[in-house]
Amino acid sequence: MGDNRHSVYFEGSIADGFSIGQVKKNLAKLFKADAERISRLFSGERVALKKDIDLATAKKYHAVLANAGALVTIVAASDAATIEVEMPPAAQQKEKEEPKYSWTLAPVGSLLLKATEKVKQAVVNIDISHLSLASVFTTEKKKAAEAAPAPDVSHLSVAPVGEQLVQSSNSETVELTLDLSALTVDPVGAELGSGSRAEIEELQLDLSGYELLELGEESSVTRTLQTPAPEPPDVSHLTLLPEPEPEIENAAG
Repeated sequence: MGDNRHSVYFEGSIADGFSIGQVKKNLAKLFKADAERISRLFSGERVALKKDIDLATAKKYHAVLANAGALVTIVAASDAATIEVEMPPAAQQKEKEEPKYSWTLAPVGSLLLKATEKVKQAVVNIDISHLSLASVFTTEKKKAAEAAPAPDVSHLSVAPVGEQLVQSSNSETVELTLDLSALTVDPVGAELGSGSRAEIEELQLDLSGYELLELGEESSVTRTLQTPAPEPPDVSHLTLLPEPEPEIENAAG
């Protein structure tokens, strides 16, 4: 087998948007196989669907199977030297039952990720040389707080007791003089009004338009404001009909 030959392997993986039942039906149509033989493809083991083909043919198989919902892997002949798992014959697989669910358990030691799905993690080196481990019983002594330096008061001085601390900008004090010649002081008890009590005229109230009524009595104004009684209706065009006399039945003779 040359290095330019390839093989197509299937491990039971299906594409997104497909159900396992739908993929089984599609593969049954492609391989023209019965349901029992197709179910053995989903055992979780790597099965060679096509071996010793060129790369172009392998890609065609890959595209057709992908449209059917089956995800396959193309492996070069040089990389598949240890892969010899073939589709087991029907006589050896009669004891195997079809999985009841769409999920199956892979055998112990199986590779869950494909070679194309593996991501190489970069190694990160963290420098911890400056770190050290201390016992949980070790208590670190707290450093005494350093006293704050005293403020510089060399430029300050203390004035004698009673000395004026605020200096006026003017050397001479200006005295405020008030002119009170227009004001006089009245004797104790004098009225501070503008005129004497004799000059004040008595307040005269005009009460001619008011009258004093007894309790419950109506005034003339109230009587004039009362609504007059309505006039009796005109019944001159109406007549009274006489009451009908009762009918007396004639006794039979």
